[in-house]
Amino acid sequence: MNIKSIIYSSLLTILAGFISSCQQDDIGTRNVGNWSDTTAIIKSSSTISFGFALDANLLQNNPAYKAVAAREANNATLISSLNHGQIVQNNGSLVFTNADAAVAAVPSGLDLYGFNLIWYQNQNATYLKGRTGIVIPVMPNLVENPGFETPGSGKTFANWTVLNSTNATFSVGTGTANVHAGANSCQADVTAAGGANYTVQILSDAVPVIPGASYTISYWIRGSAAGSIQFELRNNDGASTVNYQGGKAVTTTWTQISYNYAPLNTTLAIAFDLGGNVNTFYIDDVSITAPTPPPPSPAVIAAKLDTVMNSYITGTVNHFKSSIHSWAVVNEPLASDGSIRNNSNSTVGSNLFVWSNYMGKNFALKAFRYAHAADPSALLFIDETQLDMYKVKTDSLAKLVSYLKDSSQIDGIGVQFQVDQNSSTTPSTLANIDYAFQKLAATGKKIKISGLSVNANPVQKAAASFSATDPLILNNQAVTYQYIINSYIMNVPAAQRAGITISGVDDANSNVYLYPALTTRSTAPFLFNDHLAKKPSYSAVLQTIKGR
Repeated sequence: MNIKSIIYSSLLTILAGFISSCQQDDIGTRNVGNWSDTTAIIKSSSTISFGFALDANLLQNNPAYKAVAAREANNATLISSLNHGQIVQNNGSLVFTNADAAVAAVPSGLDLYGFNLIWYQNQNATYLKGRTGIVIPVMPNLVENPGFETPGSGKTFANWTVLNSTNATFSVGTGTANVHAGANSCQADVTAAGGANYTVQILSDAVPVIPGASYTISYWIRGSAAGSIQFELRNNDGASTVNYQGGKAVTTTWTQISYNYAPLNTTLAIAFDLGGNVNTFYIDDVSITAPTPPPPSPAVIAAKLDTVMNSYITGTVNHFKSSIHSWAVVNEPLASDGSIRNNSNSTVGSNLFVWSNYMGKNFALKAFRYAHAADPSALLFIDETQLDMYKVKTDSLAKLVSYLKDSSQIDGIGVQFQVDQNSSTTPSTLANIDYAFQKLAATGKKIKISGLSVNANPVQKAAASFSATDPLILNNQAVTYQYIINSYIMNVPAAQRAGITISGVDDANSNVYLYPALTTRSTAPFLFNDHLAKKPSYSAVLQTIKGR
């Protein structure tokens, strides 16, 4: 027997009294275990709270799915429905319409775990980066109808006024050569030189500005022949506060003219004086833009995020105070090497925003303080994943919990395991799970399995070549489920057990949770198959949670 077989046999010995599977037959293959105990209901078979992560859409539209959850569970987690990105709008307001509908769809009587408040994924990153100045905003063009696309009422162009048109006509410029961008431009046909530029003149509507601030004035122009024009910057349209910029060259190709200017008053308009030369002029894409603000300092960003976090957590926890009594306040604060997450070690996921990159590890401290202040009676957890893969992550989590419990309100630790059915032949994975339960239980905090799934298809075979009914695969999956839950029972004192949550209900919807990009792959990770029938893994969980 090789060393892997020896270790595997030792691991199964730990399950003595709980499991009678995986014995050797005459030709050296493993027999399928006895998983016939499926008549009892899991939630009624133990004092340990049991539940599922639930999909709001399925709860609302699949009565059979919802019935299984109601029958089998006494706790629940909603997948994604309570994330920051689902609630916080781009203007920072909190909209609970969809979240309320999801919460209302949870079967009555289930203890709902609020998952989650602060994560690094599924955040409204657009709002957070804009509100704090992490992303410098593109300053808007203040000029209305800058490309002369909108016709006016009783005049050629909306938001533009022809002041003088001696020996000239204004019209809509069209055609590729005569338009810089869009469909139109301003065309001015000057048929006779008036001796002064102002004899042909068009003026924009005035726009609000800040006196003394530096604005960039810009426009594109070309002529049918080379020439020159003048433009004016009119402060409050007063003749005594006009800035004249004459002798601006015009060529037969589109040219951008830019000029920096500090307004003298609170409004500013631009006028084009075109009467000095016989020519046909085309003007397009006129702009007045405010200066781009300098980037904020790290301290300013952290302070703004602190305010935003407080508002979001306080508003969300208060809103659900009557329906959610426990929260995953912080989810996945650590990278795989055990370090606090930052923008460099957290690059995979959707709608990423790494709070700790800007606030340091105190982001977690503040999150717990705000959640506790909003609902002092709620149980508050910190959640983490991949503890089965990285022992160092367990050590770092224990240290972070120790830091938090000395400075804020933290009641428990949620652990999420997404393992493979052949983990039963990978002792290091199971040993890491044992270690995680032991190490985290030593903190004295409540321990919750906040997400558990055992992938029956670890090599990610295509659906056509993978059988979710293979007895050996189902047996291995059941053994792994049983080992993990037994480890939880053996290593976490009863008073610290905050419950077990399976990461989903049925295999038919498993791709949503494990391999969202692999829609043709089947992972079959849960306790019920595609038809909501109980699998051997259901019996394994039932037997273990019943204590036999």
